[in-house]
Amino acid sequence: MVFQVDRTDKSFHHLGISGAPAIEVKSWFYARCLVSLAGQRETHARSLRSLDGRRLEDKGVSLNDCLRRYCAPEYLSGKDQYYCERCKKKNDCEKRMVFKELPEILCIHLKRFRFDNAYGWFAGSKNSRVVNFPVTSHLDMSQFMEEVPNQPTEYRLIGLIQHIGSMGGGHYIAYCQHKRKPQDWYEFDDVQVNPVMPEQVERAEPYVLFYQRVPSKKAKHDRQIFKNDMRAMQEKINQHIANAASSKARTDRSGREKAALEMNRQALQEEIRNHGPALRNLYKSPPAELEVAFVSKHWYVRLTTMSEPGPLDNKEYLCPHGQLGYSSAELASEPFFPISKQLSKSLIGIYGGGPEITSLDNCKKCQIRIAAYNLRKQAEYEMVTRYDTKDTGDGQGWYLVNAEWVNNWKRYVKGEPVSNFWEMCAPGPITNDRLFEKEDPTKLRANLRLKLDYIGVNACVWWLFMHVHGGGPAIVRDDLEIYSQELPLETELVPDELRPKEGDDFSMRTSREFVDECHGDEELYKRLYPGNAEAPPEPRGTPGHADDAEDVELPQAPTEAREAVSVSPEEGEEGGRPRVFARAVPCGGREDRGDPGRRDARLTGDGGDREGRGVERGVDGHVAERLAAPPVGGLKGMLL
Repeated sequence: MVFQVDRTDKSFHHLGISGAPAIEVKSWFYARCLVSLAGQRETHARSLRSLDGRRLEDKGVSLNDCLRRYCAPEYLSGKDQYYCERCKKKNDCEKRMVFKELPEILCIHLKRFRFDNAYGWFAGSKNSRVVNFPVTSHLDMSQFMEEVPNQPTEYRLIGLIQHIGSMGGGHYIAYCQHKRKPQDWYEFDDVQVNPVMPEQVERAEPYVLFYQRVPSKKAKHDRQIFKNDMRAMQEKINQHIANAASSKARTDRSGREKAALEMNRQALQEEIRNHGPALRNLYKSPPAELEVAFVSKHWYVRLTTMSEPGPLDNKEYLCPHGQLGYSSAELASEPFFPISKQLSKSLIGIYGGGPEITSLDNCKKCQIRIAAYNLRKQAEYEMVTRYDTKDTGDGQGWYLVNAEWVNNWKRYVKGEPVSNFWEMCAPGPITNDRLFEKEDPTKLRANLRLKLDYIGVNACVWWLFMHVHGGGPAIVRDDLEIYSQELPLETELVPDELRPKEGDDFSMRTSREFVDECHGDEELYKRLYPGNAEAPPEPRGTPGHADDAEDVELPQAPTEAREAVSVSPEEGEEGGRPRVFARAVPCGGREDRGDPGRRDARLTGDGGDREGRGVERGVDGHVAERLAAPPVGGLKGMLL
């Protein structure tokens, strides 16, 4: 079809219909497509008839014969002698192939195509010899093993790919077996899916064969025991919740008691089906009489689909404190199935792994850490959106940052809010040390390139990175060329929001020490960093002091900016993102586009990028800037 479309597009002008109405072109194109599809169907039918004819003339070879030939010994002598590293000379030898381990899914690719390098690809040929392969019977791989393993070596066919055509072109068709009905097969021909008989699959000309290991009788027995136990435990839990609900309903002795009980029963069934609050609360603290344990759905899929599921993977869902590391009870209950404690102990004894999970209660410490991580990431994104520019901003120099670290930072800051402990992926401290020689840490590496090895940001963004992630060292240049003149650090350009102030915890909650080291624990932070927890108030009237700025009321901005990191996720989200916050800051050189000290970026040639930052003028010459999500289409900064 793709080839036909290309030919059709090129034929428009040859047919002289470039100026014809679109409906005529569409009709002509549709007719050509129908002719092409009909031709493919006819080619397919002819290929099947040709294949049936070849089967009558040529009995073909079996798949076992192909595997024997593949593993047959090969004698290397003459110019093909093997060079022995021990004797340091070439010797005659025998080479053979054997299978040391077998996979769960065995893919066998038949070499049907051959081409000649001297004449190019289309000078090759296709080997269309009939290959007989087991469809209803099993493929035994034990004879090709180095040592017969403890695991089963028999495989059953679950699918194949057939190629119809020649070396120059053709068509692919797939056949797949139904998972729960092994006797049912389906043919996948482009958008058409049709049921077929196993006999038609046997007549196919295979190109790639897919075999799945046949589970042992013990594995099948374990699957059935697991399913029966899981159903019994679910019924036991449902009955427990129903009894608890009916005991509350017995207090109603009105004449409509029967109808009320029926409605309660339906609501209860719906809640159990959707993992409602009653079921989640029971999972958080299961009654002792239920004797319930939990196994991950991921391991259950392995048990029901693989011959050897491997050890139980409960440890992957636990945080360092030995509890579930999710941000909410809804997420904690989703990945697990309830089973009996007796079966859980039996499975751990047979397959290993663990530990046993008897409650789906989340770790409180990790919930605090996840909330602090998400809130800091959102606040960082909004601040970078405000301060990122294509020039040096209010400063004189470019602050150069390792491009590899920036790429990691972009993945981190643009990602969705994390919902569990192991999804947290902060980029860590800035790794500018990789831009220097290992032997001489004070000397830059040679041939460093802009965008590939490093990028440039302004002073405000640099100090924001240092506050949130730390690292270094600082590389300040008067140009985006890393080998240009070095400039001193501009500490006076640290954003005012990041300076500790009395009664404002924004600086603390966005800091690396609070989130990465103290994991959102305020008491630990105040104990380790008493000087940063609460700074003495600066005198009123200081130029540029944020406390002198009046709060300006903005649309969708009813609170101060510091609440962007102190508000809970449930209270601070609207449409999947936190609310818009505002803070009034003194109007200085930051908004002065005529500042002669500001230089344009050499990458784009643009000037400043103050458009689209959500700036509104307030009273007494202040500027209210909104910490909002970036507009559709992106910002004009170096990072976002």
